[in-house]
Amino acid sequence: MRKKLSLFIKKKNKGMIQDIMPSIVIIIACAILMLMFVYILGMMQKCEEVRQVGRRYILVMETEGYLSDEQEKQMKKDLVSIGIAETDIFIDGDTTKSGVNYGKPVKLIFTCNIPTIRTSTEAEHPDEDLLNMVLRKTKVPYKVSMASTAKK
Repeated sequence: MRKKLSLFIKKKNKGMIQDIMPSIVIIIACAILMLMFVYILGMMQKCEEVRQVGRRYILVMETEGYLSDEQEKQMKKDLVSIGIAETDIFIDGDTTKSGVNYGKPVKLIFTCNIPTIRTSTEAEHPDEDLLNMVLRKTKVPYKVSMASTAKK
């Protein structure tokens, strides 16, 4: 009877790190890839929000024929509300700021410095801790250039 039961019951082998190490490496690699995906997705979402603000104001420019000072201030407020510092918003000189007639082109060109985190392996200061050495706050320039035709 004991022999018959021993066929179904296996004795536990002693564990070895070589058996589990590939699984641990794969789990860590997947976690790193997931974190990178979340980071990149956040950047893409912020860029899309900036582009949507630009799209709203190019539609206003189509109707009005230009970007007025009040509209420019409101656009900057909208950009600040999504997390862009007011000092990081630059309206290009090619933006249409004076009225144009029906059928003429209107342009909206601006650049925003989008806050982000980058990785680094170099310390800026000798007493810098590991977390600040690896992750640094930085700003990435994002240029929005849109054109349309005046409808006024």
